[in-house]
Amino acid sequence: MAQNPVSPKPGSPVEASSAASSAAFPAAGPAEGLIAIPEREAENQSTGCSFVVPSTSSLSESIHAYRTLHGRTYTQKVDYWGPNDERQNEGLDVNHYWMTLFLGDKLFLAPIGDSPQAVLDIGTGTGVWAIDFADDFPSAEVIGVDVSPIQPSWVPPNCKFQIDDIEQPWTWPSGYFDFIHIRNLEGAISDWKALYDEAFKALRPGGHIEVKEFDIECRSQVQTLEDGHPFKNWSKHLNGAANKLGKTGVQCPDRSIIRNLQAAGFVDIIEEKWPVPVGDWALNPVLKDVGIGSLEYLDQSLEGFGTFLLKEVMGWQYEEILVFMTEFRRALKDSKMQPFFYLLTSASTTSLTESIYEYRSIQGRPYTQKVDYWAPNDERQNEGLDINKTDLIRLTKLRNSHYWMTVFLNDRLFLAPIGDSPQMVLDLGTGTGIWAIDFADEFPSAGVYGIDVSPIQPTWVPPNCKFQIDDIEQPWTWPANHFDYIHIRNMEGSISNWVALYKQAFKALQPGGYIEVKEVDIECGSQVEALDDKHPFKRWSKFLLEACDKIGKTGLQCRSQGIGNNLRNAGYVDIVEKKWPIPVGAWAKDPVLKEVGQSTLEFLDKSLEGFGTFLLKEVLGWEYAEVLVFISEFRKALKDSKMQPFFYLHLVYARKPEGYEDEGQEEN
Repeated sequence: MAQNPVSPKPGSPVEASSAASSAAFPAAGPAEGLIAIPEREAENQSTGCSFVVPSTSSLSESIHAYRTLHGRTYTQKVDYWGPNDERQNEGLDVNHYWMTLFLGDKLFLAPIGDSPQAVLDIGTGTGVWAIDFADDFPSAEVIGVDVSPIQPSWVPPNCKFQIDDIEQPWTWPSGYFDFIHIRNLEGAISDWKALYDEAFKALRPGGHIEVKEFDIECRSQVQTLEDGHPFKNWSKHLNGAANKLGKTGVQCPDRSIIRNLQAAGFVDIIEEKWPVPVGDWALNPVLKDVGIGSLEYLDQSLEGFGTFLLKEVMGWQYEEILVFMTEFRRALKDSKMQPFFYLLTSASTTSLTESIYEYRSIQGRPYTQKVDYWAPNDERQNEGLDINKTDLIRLTKLRNSHYWMTVFLNDRLFLAPIGDSPQMVLDLGTGTGIWAIDFADEFPSAGVYGIDVSPIQPTWVPPNCKFQIDDIEQPWTWPANHFDYIHIRNMEGSISNWVALYKQAFKALQPGGYIEVKEVDIECGSQVEALDDKHPFKRWSKFLLEACDKIGKTGLQCRSQGIGNNLRNAGYVDIVEKKWPIPVGAWAKDPVLKEVGQSTLEFLDKSLEGFGTFLLKEVLGWEYAEVLVFISEFRKALKDSKMQPFFYLHLVYARKPEGYEDEGQEEN
């Protein structure tokens, strides 16, 4: 069992009463030594900006059509046995009170940091945990999910509730949440491993899951109990009923929380196991309050649990249930028995799977495992990417001039008329994430997502910016109408089917939302002379296009207004197309263009060898020495200012029609 990472502060109420408490909890025995109280801390503080996902649905009448059993109401989900009436809900709120008190007034133990942005509370019940979390972290989007609509309507603006069955396939996008919280679902889940698999997929890399469950079986601090004791009978009958429903109530006793989390791919798992008193027999004043709360919770809940599990599942007569409940309550209230149950908390993190970091190495340069993507992902290439979109403070006198493309666009990250308050933004092929980071800084109320096949993004980013490792050519998991704005840049030669990609983006955009595409033509030209086919500029584009075709990609989207035509074929309207020559090198007389040209030359100088090593050597079968010779010739031509080399930058933006309704929008 892991050591408790938190201990009472010296001089705190818990620490001061530890001597008295030790008399009630011996150092050894049935309770394994025990109750260690996590220290109390000041209220959690958080700064940052939140963003809300437009993913709401109305409740159908069937959700409110509860089943009634002996005056108690239950959800229509026939294999869930907890009541959902006012009496039970009061018990759930009492349960939240004592558990939070026991954990030192903390809602969680996982080290999630000060600025969680997207949090999911599974089995939220009355929603009290989600509401408290939303109050503590006003910048976080907090979503509580339950099968019963018993949550209040007056909640913090950053808190939402959804009615759903968490054992069905989840519709949340991969990597969406920072933190997932699960509490009090023992005996209610058919396949815990499958549930954790869904949670793993929905968590971002490095995100945390925390599970709090208590063992169904009550025990005594002072004596070993026989099989006929009410505590033993209670756990026996409830486990039998849960098994009959296809649920498991033994995740706590057999330590399977850890095994299931590990099997789902979680790492850094910390499990804590504490005995929790039932009743007011503990000498420690905090534990006394906890015990009073846990007894009140059980007293409120027993009849509701038993009515369904023992009567409806096990076939008992209602009178038999009442007699058994009376015996069980009497045993719980017997302070001489010092009753307790075990509380288990398990916290763990997701990690990027090792395969993501298993780069291919070609001539000493690492490449992603995606075999048809040809750009390296090492520090040298990343520096080139950041120059391409990058810092020109040392080069330019213009205020706030950060990137050559941004400088060229008059210090703007985009040209599409997206307004002053975009809420959900997606950056496809984010690379080092520098565009997404700058956008998130400029629009702190927006949720900005950057997607790439390589995990090369920084960890220190604005709180409203997230990165996900994914292949954008695979089917997207984002809900329809989710984004206000989608940004694509520098993907020429990397996409197999541009129309298919634009259609996925079309579906993910809300009606009236914009897409913006910025691509550079692979072929360089000269301002002063026509080039023959043997010139390095012509040969470079010829060989790269040939290699791209060989791996099923296209490098010709920039030609013949291909971007605009592909967007039009995907359903977009109001298409605006722009095309500019961009200098390579310092030959331009305009001071801004001179600095832009210096940076584009540096970008190409950093990138050519990496691009050529894969496309020319691995795809076209050149010898590495041939690649180096050709790259040397190409570099020399680029640096010949008399040639005034340039390439074309294409910028196209378009809009999803207002009022457009996607097929299957209701399902989404």
